[in-house]
Amino acid sequence: MLPLLNWNPLRVLSTRLVESFFKNDAGRNVTVNGDRYRAMITNFFIPELNNHDVQELWFQQEGATCHTALATIDLLKDTFGDRLI
Repeated sequence: MLPLLNWNPLRVLSTRLVESFFKNDAGRNVTVNGDRYRAMITNFFIPELNNHDVQELWFQQEGATCHTALATIDLLKDTFGDRLI
């Protein structure tokens, strides 16, 4: 059976990471838009995956607007190919 990663960044990321990507300089929460979400995927999630011995990984996310933006889907397809749910 192939590993399935059902990953919701707001549930599993540390406080430090959430503050880095989803809070402004004043420490206030900001909307998770496509640009912020893709920055988090590019700057944290993909490098973290590269630190682990993951042979084949399926990626699944919910239908939030930042998840379904064309630029986000393109980024994830480049990373996961046909293993994107």
